[in-house]
Amino acid sequence: MKLYVLCSYGDSLNDPNVSTDYQELYEKMEKSYRMTLDHVSQTEEEQENTYLRGFSARAVIHGDWTCWSITELDIPAPSDKIKMTDLKLDIWNEWLREKQQKLEEILSTLSPYENTGRYYRIAGHIDGLIDALTMQTIVEKGNRFQKKLEGFRRKLLATGAYDSNGYYIKRKP
Repeated sequence: MKLYVLCSYGDSLNDPNVSTDYQELYEKMEKSYRMTLDHVSQTEEEQENTYLRGFSARAVIHGDWTCWSITELDIPAPSDKIKMTDLKLDIWNEWLREKQQKLEEILSTLSPYENTGRYYRIAGHIDGLIDALTMQTIVEKGNRFQKKLEGFRRKLLATGAYDSNGYYIKRKP
């Protein structure tokens, strides 16, 4: 199964859009790109660095860069043996949220003009966050990453919101 993720960032990372339909995300990217450039004047150099392509776009306006990127992921079809509980999904969510926050903090201190290579290298790590969603099938037990996830698991279990199978406890209203 193919999954497509649209991320955009300028001053900060915006929430990603996820879909199984590439065309839907391309249209969102194109609309956002066109709205960003609507009624804007650009220098010749800014126009040279502004583009809209199949999986990415960039708008340069008065020295500020706004970028869009669509990442294509192959998600293996889940087997009947793999069952993600509420707890497992929340553990992954906590890990992704922590990584996104750290990357946003780093990006907020950088400028594409001061250190272009580092800026875009770190911005590329944002795409890696999405790849993490597929890691459940390849991560081995006992490694440092599993220990990090175990820490999130213990923290979430301490809330008392999950039963012994890892599903949310239904509370009476």
